[in-house]
Amino acid sequence: MRWVNVIVGAIAAGWAVLVAVFLYVGFNADDPGLPVVLFLLVVGVAVGLLMVVMRALLRQATTLRTDMEAVI
Repeated sequence: MRWVNVIVGAIAAGWAVLVAVFLYVGFNADDPGLPVVLFLLVVGVAVGLLMVVMRALLRQATTLRTDMEAVI
């Protein structure tokens, strides 16, 4: 579980960097790069949410495994 938490933290840190870049580009851009940064931000959030769901599924699977070992 430690590695899963590290991955989720890394995704959160990457998302924070993208927010900073988005704000910087949003205030200083005169080109169409802003939609590209916004797209990267949305993709980062989707990956982060996916990892949170996968962490919950892993936690549930390990709980079920210990229950099955107790039955066997």
